[in-house]
Amino acid sequence: MAGAQVSPDYFSVLGVPPILGRAFGPHEDQPGRAGVVMLGERVWRRRFAADTQVVGRTVKVNGESCTVIGIVPSRMQLWAFPAEVWLPLVFTPGQLGSEGRKTRFLAVFGRLKPGVSEAQAQAEIDTLAGRLAASHPETNKGWGAVIKTFQEYSIEDANVRTPMAFLMAMVGFVLLIACANLANLLLARNSGRQREFAIRTALGARRARLARQLLSECMLLSLAGGSLGLIFAYFAAQLIRAKMNWNEYALALGQTISLDGRVLLFTLVVSIAAAIIFGLAPALQISRPDLNAGLKDNARTSTAGRETHRLQNLLVAGELALSVILVVGAGLVVKLFIEELRSNVGMDPQNLLTATVSLSGANYQQPSKQVAFFRDVLRQLEASSEVESAAVTTDLPVTFPGEVRFTVEGRPAPTPDERPAAGYYAVSPGYFETIRTPLVAGRAFRASDNTEGASVVIVDTAFAHKYFANENPLGRHIRMDEKSSPWSEIVGIVGEVSEMIGQNGPRPHIFAPFLARPDATMCLVVRTRTEPTSLGASLRRAVWAVDKDQPVTHIQSMEHVVHDSAQGDDLMAELMGTFAAIALTMAAIGIYGLLAYLVGQRTHEIGVRMALGARPSEVVGLIMRRAMTLTLSSVGVGFVVSLGLPRLFSASFTGFHVHTGWILVGTPLAVTLVALASCYLPAHRATKVDPMMALRCE
Repeated sequence: MAGAQVSPDYFSVLGVPPILGRAFGPHEDQPGRAGVVMLGERVWRRRFAADTQVVGRTVKVNGESCTVIGIVPSRMQLWAFPAEVWLPLVFTPGQLGSEGRKTRFLAVFGRLKPGVSEAQAQAEIDTLAGRLAASHPETNKGWGAVIKTFQEYSIEDANVRTPMAFLMAMVGFVLLIACANLANLLLARNSGRQREFAIRTALGARRARLARQLLSECMLLSLAGGSLGLIFAYFAAQLIRAKMNWNEYALALGQTISLDGRVLLFTLVVSIAAAIIFGLAPALQISRPDLNAGLKDNARTSTAGRETHRLQNLLVAGELALSVILVVGAGLVVKLFIEELRSNVGMDPQNLLTATVSLSGANYQQPSKQVAFFRDVLRQLEASSEVESAAVTTDLPVTFPGEVRFTVEGRPAPTPDERPAAGYYAVSPGYFETIRTPLVAGRAFRASDNTEGASVVIVDTAFAHKYFANENPLGRHIRMDEKSSPWSEIVGIVGEVSEMIGQNGPRPHIFAPFLARPDATMCLVVRTRTEPTSLGASLRRAVWAVDKDQPVTHIQSMEHVVHDSAQGDDLMAELMGTFAAIALTMAAIGIYGLLAYLVGQRTHEIGVRMALGARPSEVVGLIMRRAMTLTLSSVGVGFVVSLGLPRLFSASFTGFHVHTGWILVGTPLAVTLVALASCYLPAHRATKVDPMMALRCE
């Protein structure tokens, strides 16, 4: 399960007191103090059946005995920092020394004092950063800190700002289409009340009074629709939470999705605004009736006039144009997701089992102990007849690894913040053979590439093309991290491995030998001869044969890792496809409703035509011609606007390279066919009009 090391005042800063027991004390982050731990409410209920006597009991965390001192409520869920177990943050002597200034791995939370703005806090942080840079130029020059609200940080960390902007735009378009349908409904309904309003006006009713009544009716419709929408939104939120299950971060984010007071207030405001904005035009139009025409008993001018028809046509045209834009946008996202799944990630995920091991305890503070542990685990795995090969890496492919800054020997030294960066992996010998990434040139890592041998690295083809476009990188040297680091010779070039599914123009990568740069947290990758997940128990036994107290987490196939890396895009595609389908359905209902209304208004005319010998096909053609004109012009406008969507997507989404031809051509055709199908039913129904009844209808 996910855990975190935090300072003693972590929960007080966040304003989350424990529901049972206490939080960390002021000195429990000092070395040598007895181990304590705080458990999340879900762990407490799942593992300890909500036993209130758990406080004071001893549990093992990362192989070490810890005393449970408190239970953290489930509402304490920071999805960018998911955790279910919290330990005090205890710094090692090395981290507190001069070498510790070179490592930056902490996230800092702070609560501003009342009346202090973000700008004031940022100015003070800049002053502190300047002092540190002056006192320690070798490690702090060029470094600073940026203050962000937690919401801003979470959005940037998850890279969801652009997708959320597109989703909100689609929601807005769907709302506009729904409001256009509402306005059309009111126009059609009010046109039959011309005589009523003419009589009320003749009796002295003021125009404002009539408009107020119509707006009140529109308000009731909007509020009823908003209430019904909230019911559907509740179930939709449950469905989205259920689908956000591909990793612990998504699960933590999904837990934050709920309908609260802000959602209710937003729905109320939107419903009222929609009623006012889209109910105003029909209200103003009907509140100024033609008394001379409206009071005539036999007046056929009780039907809507040209002004009303123009407004109705404009609303339906807008619906169809917006539908084309939405369906094109959804098609681009869905096509992007399909191409992501079909893309080559630079390795073979089949029959590849993965797991994560984070070494804990005083025995593994030294790098040599870390190397020895993972060497022994690999020996245990490779001794199995079901294992073809095994290796370790700091990060798995398609999981977006950390980065390292570097300097190329023989080139002008850039400033610390201008040094180029590349994705970074530390891998064991045999790693590339295990994941089946091809060696393009040079050699792979050997057992001799350790702390005692010369410093070497391997780069991928993206690195070679970007930084050595017209040169041979083999034999060249780069320096990673700080100036004190040794120069490392580039001894090999491997094929590109994707950091994320479907990316275009991958980030350059540097691979360092694990034997020379070990880490306490490593991912095991095991090439199996059978179905990989069936070896999960064997993998655990191999680790526990070396040290039974070390936890083994995230056991899953590489195919599952690859699939999970695209789950956010999958959900995005489903949401946009759903909104596009709703928009197209509402647009079809809108044009159907308009034509049905117009056919009803032209009953007398149609009856006369049929009485004079007009054939049913001619009546259908008469109505469909008008529908065709309205549909084609509307779809044409939507098509012209949607031509800019591929460029907008390319500028907004990294790696967007979808072939858009059939989407841009097929979508307007599909919308046109749906619209014409919606038009045919009213047109066909018009042919069933009885001429005698039609001539008597007024």
